[in-house]
Amino acid sequence: MNVQRVDVNEQNPQALGFYERMGFAVISRSALDGLGKPYPLLHLQLLDKAESVKQKRG
Repeated sequence: MNVQRVDVNEQNPQALGFYERMGFAVISRSALDGLGKPYPLLHLQLLDKAESVKQKRG
């Protein structure tokens, strides 16, 4: 499996740290989860792709 993007609960710093060590970077944030519940999510993408997204925005 070739995972390029993941979502992490913002209130789970251990998961965020794990994915950052695996080469992911935060590209955006949502205040609600997919069911509309107030569980903020961080959207991460593999760093090489996240860098190109940042360049396109900049």
